[in-house]
Amino acid sequence: MSQSAGLVMHIHNQLNANTRRELETSIMHRPGITSAQFSDKRPHFMVIEYDPQQINSFEIMHEVNGSYLHAARVS
Repeated sequence: MSQSAGLVMHIHNQLNANTRRELETSIMHRPGITSAQFSDKRPHFMVIEYDPQQINSFEIMHEVNGSYLHAARVS
């Protein structure tokens, strides 16, 4: 039985809709990620659901920050 955990990130960069979709798609291809999407009402916030037995929040943050973006964990 898999577990689920959530991560909310604040992306400091100003991203257009296309770049946000590309980032969502990129993160979704990682093993253990079940959902990755930006908030419609707050486009700087990205919500990610993941299986902590396969990936952890530090790995996710490392990938996002390694994409020349500046993100901070909110939750």
